[in-house]
Amino acid sequence: MILQNQRYFGLSLTTIILIIIITIILAIVIITLLLKIALSLVESSYHNFSYIFMTALLSVLVGMIPCVGCILQWLIISYRHETGIGRAIKIWLLAIIIGIIIAILIGIILIVVIGFLIL
Repeated sequence: MILQNQRYFGLSLTTIILIIIITIILAIVIITLLLKIALSLVESSYHNFSYIFMTALLSVLVGMIPCVGCILQWLIISYRHETGIGRAIKIWLLAIIIGIIIAILIGIILIVVIGFLIL
């Protein structure tokens, strides 16, 4: 038959699940690094990497809840790092802003490098 001779380049369910798992793990690691930077800028306690990793893990899990995810993230940061809600919001916003700045800088560097490679 015609279908037997053609190659199918689809993704299997296992590949899709593996991509999702790798994406979530990378997101947790990146959020951990951004929280580490933000916590060092704001006065808070518990700066060791494993403690911040658990905060990031919990934040990623509750961040998937619509509407109340960010509020729960603020409460997690506030509780785990012994800060007030105001400082938790500041840490959360700093982590987002630092992530955006890093992404923009990486984009600019890639554009410049690719521009020089094309010339």
